[in-house]
Amino acid sequence: ELVVFTGGSTGLQRALSSQKKVIAAGPANPVAIVDETADIKKAAKDIFLGASFDNNLMCTSEKSTVLVDDIADKFIEEIKKNEVYFITSEDEKKKLLNTIITEDGVVNKKLEGKNANLILHKSGIKVDKIIKLIVFEDSCYSDAVVKEIFMPILPIVRAKNFDEALEMAIEIEQGCKHTSSMFSESIEHLNRAAKKMQTSIFVKNGPSYLGIGFDEEGD
Repeated sequence: ELVVFTGGSTGLQRALSSQKKVIAAGPANPVAIVDETADIKKAAKDIFLGASFDNNLMCTSEKSTVLVDDIADKFIEEIKKNEVYFITSEDEKKKLLNTIITEDGVVNKKLEGKNANLILHKSGIKVDKIIKLIVFEDSCYSDAVVKEIFMPILPIVRAKNFDEALEMAIEIEQGCKHTSSMFSESIEHLNRAAKKMQTSIFVKNGPSYLGIGFDEEGD
């Protein structure tokens, strides 16, 4: 008999202890890097598409984005052109984080896979249009960044330069070796990121779902 499993770490441990042959996907925390050479309009659109796909329920979907500071503001302006609710208020950000992460630091499982409008409503944030992705700036050490959250939220982290962005991305991915992506026109940057991240899926200049063959052949 063969057990095929994908899901959370608890289920993974049960599968591995089943005393049967197991094919399983381990934990993930996919991160996207955008450097100063990237096509920012494309990067913002593609990351929006990847992070909002199926309410970010896919383990390969972008869970956070690290931006080189030179292009961060432009990226934010571009991603806001989509069905995005961009949080700038610290009060709203606190409400959101308190809703998606419990007091004991555990991700709120009841909201996994739910749509952005419902999550905003549960957070006490009123919106009058359809939202597919909630975006906000955060620290690379924040729970919203380092925890694998299966919800349509996208924390943005700023880095001084590409070197710092890559180091941050490695910390955020936490050695899961699962999925990462990068937007850049620098072959050297792309190659260095792929070698350093060492993830099973590494998508160049496209939404994360290209890495699993959705929509078109992945890179």
